[in-house]
Amino acid sequence: MLLRRLWPADREQVVALYRDAEANRWDPMALTPEQARERFTGWLADWDEYGLSYWIAVDPASGDVVGLGGIRRHVEDGEPVLNLAYRLHRRHWGKGYATEIARQAVEWAEREMPGRPVSIVTTPEYAPSLRVAEKLGFTVWRERTQHGFIEVLLRRHAHG
Repeated sequence: MLLRRLWPADREQVVALYRDAEANRWDPMALTPEQARERFTGWLADWDEYGLSYWIAVDPASGDVVGLGGIRRHVEDGEPVLNLAYRLHRRHWGKGYATEIARQAVEWAEREMPGRPVSIVTTPEYAPSLRVAEKLGFTVWRERTQHGFIEVLLRRHAHG
């Protein structure tokens, strides 16, 4: 899996991910296309300011965009963490790509930002995301209610 930084030309690919209702059924805060564009603009700004944000995931054999994922700086309850996320086009589900994106992100974090915890925020019903997290050694840190929805916060403590 090739993970590369976001570029302005990737905007509509990312918006398409958020427009797919089935791909976002586990996300209680589904975004409108305009909200997705705003979020994308923020991720581009993160790249410019910090040199880090979510990546575009590309199948190196076909060149097809698989989805979006990786890590981004975040503050959780006053603590700096790296938020790990992954979102795939449906045609790429069930191929292990989310696990591969997450694995590469965790390896990057341990190498480049040792000591910074990596976290995942998901819903308790989103079994595929929970399985990916478990495979990579994440454990439930706590649950919370955010915008009226229950979220599970998982954490993988930093090495180094």
